Amino acid sequence: MKERKRRNRSWMFYSVILAGVINFAIGLYYSMVRAGIPVQNPTEKMQLEYVINMGIGETLIRNGLMLVLFGVTLRLLYEVIVLRRRNKEEP
Repeated sequence: MKERKRRNRSWMFYSVILAGVINFAIGLYYSMVRAGIPVQNPTEKMQLEYVINMGIGETLIRNGLMLVLFGVTLRLLYEVIVLRRRNKEEP
């Protein structure tokens, strides 16, 4: 039963990391594909679309990286806490 609870908790951390990776990938898509390389003589509408798409891409990339780092940090802290509890129970 304890192993099952532990597995369920670890999936929670992995889902946060996966959400970060997905956010990061969507951000790359917006930055590279949607915004792309700016046109040499764009109209105002094209400039506005470029700025909006780049802003969305940068925000998603930043949030994705933060989610990944947050998930990894939580996972490491969880492992440290579990190891300390196991070491206290063993003797």
